[in-house]
This record gives sequence, structure tokens and C-alpha cells, in this order.
Amino acid sequence: ERENFLLVLVSKSHNIDYGRINKYINIAFEHRTSHTILGFGTCLSNSCTSSTLCAIQHGYTHIDTAQIYKNEKETGEAIKKADIKKSDLFVCSKLWENMYGRSSALEGVKSSAEKLGLDKIDLYLLHTPRPGQAARTEAWRGLQDSVKLGLVKSIGVSNWAPKHFDLLMKEEAVHIFPAVNQIEFHPWQQQREIVKYCKEKGIVVVAYTPLTQGKRL
Repeated sequence: ERENFLLVLVSKSHNIDYGRINKYINIAFEHRTSHTILGFGTCLSNSCTSSTLCAIQHGYTHIDTAQIYKNEKETGEAIKKADIKKSDLFVCSKLWENMYGRSSALEGVKSSAEKLGLDKIDLYLLHTPRPGQAARTEAWRGLQDSVKLGLVKSIGVSNWAPKHFDLLMKEEAVHIFPAVNQIEFHPWQQQREIVKYCKEKGIVVVAYTPLTQGKRL
């Protein structure tokens, strides 16, 4: 793979386990401030298990996967093989839009946890704002249920614009605000409006393709 890491821009949030994140920062960035961390982003490939295992062996403890990548099982195999406590890892996965319903979202979380070999997933995201507000809301309710049941520690979203957050928080059934917004972010895609909004709302911005997949950097 040409690019396999994330850049996480940490800001204050009421809904994310900073103790775990700071533990990672102290391991990998002892000489820096706690504003930047790197995560290893997996992708669909025949080498997912070996590349993820190699990343963990070289100090990565933040691992990112997703249902649509079709590699949660392979990522879980790498976690199992790694000589590291699961409690020392910070694992994120994401729900794809074909599972956007309250009960189906909960089943999606359970499926991800089983494939990853984890009792609890650190961070779970809605992967896209599609297909619409009603589906997003029901899926979010399912993620809230997963937090209540102890299957997930923190929940968030990916590829959301401010309008999507505003619509979600108007829903009476919503009582947990998204902790994270994972978006494409690099010098040629700065998404300043979204980043500004997230900072104001205390949402952690996670940048994917921060090196443009090697196309421009």
C-alpha cells in the first residue's frame, strides 16, 4: 500500500477516551506535544495481516479499519499475533451505509468486534452521511445502544459536514454527540469550514490520506 496512516488532530471532546490516546502519544511522540498522533490505516489487500502486524511491531498502536474495507478479520488476526496487550491498542472501525438502521447498526458493531477479536472497540464511526438524515439518525441510535451495552467506548462519524451534525443534534433521541469526524485532509484539501466547526464543537478531527496517497507528496 502506498499510504497507511492517519493524522489525528486532537481537540477537547467530552466523549473520547483521552487516557488511551495520550498513552499512545507518550510512546510514539515523547519529544512532542499532545496535539498530533499517527494511526495506521488498513486497506483492502492481500497483505493486510502482515502489514498491520508490522505496523504494530514498529510502534503503531492506533489501528483503523472498516466494514467496507473487508479486512476486519485480517486486522484481528494481526492483533492476535502481535506481542502487545489489546488494552494498549486503540482500534477504530466503521459502519457502512447498508447497515444504517438502529438494530442493524448494533449488529454491525457486534460483527466488527467478533472479527477483530475484541470485547470492546475503542472507536466506531458512521462511515458516510449517505443515504440521508433518517438513516443516519437510526444508525446513530444503534451506535448509542452499543455504547450503553459496553461494546464500544466512543462513537463518531466520517465525511460529515456541519449541516449533518446540526440535523443530528436536533433529534430528540440523540444524547451522545459525535466524538470524531474523520475526513480527507491535506494541504490540497484543507476543509477549513469543517475543521473550524469541529474545533468549536469539541470534535476530534481525524485526517485520512494526509499524504494524498503519494500522488502529490
